[in-house]
Amino acid sequence: MNCALITGASRGIGSAIALQLSKDHGLHIIINYSSDTDAANEILDKICNEGGTGELLQFKVQDKLDVDKNLVGWMERNPEKFIKVLVNNAGIAKDGTNMPPIAASKTIETAPKPFACSSVLAITPTQIA
Repeated sequence: MNCALITGASRGIGSAIALQLSKDHGLHIIINYSSDTDAANEILDKICNEGGTGELLQFKVQDKLDVDKNLVGWMERNPEKFIKVLVNNAGIAKDGTNMPPIAASKTIETAPKPFACSSVLAITPTQIA
């Protein structure tokens, strides 16, 4: 089964990408989220209600060990599924020039980290068919 993994898919642009990839390409959608299980389930319900398939996969992209553990574990549990599409969308961003220091810190902390997903997938070429 061909899958798309979208990091940060529980809301915003990530959720829109997840819905569209399911609808336009019939991919099984892996909805990555960090903490908002309710929002992630809402997107999964929308995908399923529109005739698609998907599942949730919780991990924090800024934590490489968490990414490694969860992606490798998912691949081991799902040998019949292949991640054909990876959308590194996760991140925190705020518009405007008056960003509070805590928001700025979280934005900087998260921004370069999605590449951990790419590195895990790159070392398992048999999963990419």
